[in-house]
Amino acid sequence: MKLILNTKKKILTGIMALAVATTTYSSALAYVPIGENYHIPAAKMEVDNFFSKELSANNLQRSDFLERNIQAPLIKYNPQKIWKAKSKYADGLKFVYIRPIGTSTDSDVGGSNPGGGYISLTRGSILVNSAPFFGSADTTLTPKDYNIYALSAIASDYAHECGHWYYDDPLVSSKLGQSDQTVARDLVSQEARADAFGIRLLENVPQFSVGGDLNSIRRGAKQSGWYGNPKEHPTFDSRWKNTYNYIKQMSNNRVRFENENSHDNGVFYIKDKQGKDWKIVVPKQYDVYGFVDANNKKELYNSYERANYVMGQVAWAIKNNCWDANHVSIEDGTKYFKDIPQGDVTIKVIVARKNNKEYKIIDWGGTSKVENKNFYSAEQKEAFDNYLSNLLYSTGMR
Repeated sequence: MKLILNTKKKILTGIMALAVATTTYSSALAYVPIGENYHIPAAKMEVDNFFSKELSANNLQRSDFLERNIQAPLIKYNPQKIWKAKSKYADGLKFVYIRPIGTSTDSDVGGSNPGGGYISLTRGSILVNSAPFFGSADTTLTPKDYNIYALSAIASDYAHECGHWYYDDPLVSSKLGQSDQTVARDLVSQEARADAFGIRLLENVPQFSVGGDLNSIRRGAKQSGWYGNPKEHPTFDSRWKNTYNYIKQMSNNRVRFENENSHDNGVFYIKDKQGKDWKIVVPKQYDVYGFVDANNKKELYNSYERANYVMGQVAWAIKNNCWDANHVSIEDGTKYFKDIPQGDVTIKVIVARKNNKEYKIIDWGGTSKVENKNFYSAEQKEAFDNYLSNLLYSTGMR
């Protein structure tokens, strides 16, 4: 379970008990490729346990926002991996809850998968991921739909828990004849497998980036540290490297951070089809409302984590052979975002489209329609123009 220091145990289902009887738990867990059809439906007892114990014990509060803005798009674009249950005991994902613990600087735990298809995220983890930067007091449990950076980080936490649901990760117990060392090893393997499952769900959603996983990891590490030797989870540093290496793999090594030894990367490179490196210096992103009223200019997301988002989306476009002038376009933002305020503002979205159904939102930018409203300083305007130019030039546009 992501961003959690003390793993919340869940009950052992009858179906996994049978699996353990025929093979060791470790081998059943460790040798299953992520792409295999290995889904284990939850048992009825897990659903009953959720309603009799988990729901009230943790004061879980159902979140329509998370169901609409996080769960629904993940299901829509990953129909062969995850699905919505049609009834209480049917197999599938069900309600999404917020566990009311944590603050904007203390996510405590990220998410929990107590069983039965019910997943919860903590209030703290959502606030941490939605803030303009870690520790900011400007937080919300319901980020605007144009805050694709925050939504991707939140979606990363939920998608990770989907991995635990998919494999129905059970309680690892000494009653099964396992040593403490085996228990610890299996828990770490579960978490690594859920990480890998989750980022592959993000990969398929237009507005979610695999780079959102880097953002979630980075913010968790700001609280708990990058290293250490947890018994139940891989370190944040190892998770970061795994996701970063996956992004490089997606792009056939055509995207890379300028400083690969740093977790704070606001600069990355894109290699175009001719082999030329384009240096992409990513500026911080500002809230749309600032384009309407320059006096209310607020940071939406910082440059490091905006870069994580964009690099993950570009890697997808390269993987799908659509990072070129024939597949990348600049489109009206109102086509993609419903939360843009009405008024004197123009939002443009950079889109890489493989076909009518498969595409990625690479990034967006805004301008004011009102004369004499200088949202950007001259220096900021130059930095933003250079960012967009080099990003688009790497596709072959001129």
